Amino acid sequence: MRIRSEQLVVTDGGVTTTAASSAMYDFALRLVREHDGPRVARATARDTLLDDARSAQSACVDLERLSAVGSGFSLGVNRWLDQNLTERSDLPGLALAFQVSIKTMLRRFRDEASQTPLEYLHTAEYLHTVLVRRARHLLETTERTIASISADVG
Repeated sequence: MRIRSEQLVVTDGGVTTTAASSAMYDFALRLVREHDGPRVARATARDTLLDDARSAQSACVDLERLSAVGSGFSLGVNRWLDQNLTERSDLPGLALAFQVSIKTMLRRFRDEASQTPLEYLHTAEYLHTVLVRRARHLLETTERTIASISADVG
């Protein structure tokens, strides 16, 4: 079975799974919809004060808990780059932060992550995951304006 983080309820090979504890309601509504139709499912949702229009869990996924590319050393470098998002990063400074030579930094990072730190910084995953995660965190935990946060995360 393949994980589909964008879906609330997944049926694959006769096995149905749900995303989280609240997804049992989505699962129940899906069963009602499959057996009794959409009208009964909507009525059931209204009677039980449930949102029958939920179709994805993407907005609730904590991206920091998902695994990143690489392991050990490269994950540490990735985290450092993510946490120092607003600071200018260069290879000599990065190597110094991890107390290794530039050559060792590049070799160990490439061995684990199959890319260089610069390639990591320019991947779509980085731009769409790390930057959005950082902006979302600032929006949820500070009183800063969108313009201010945009200026920080780019």
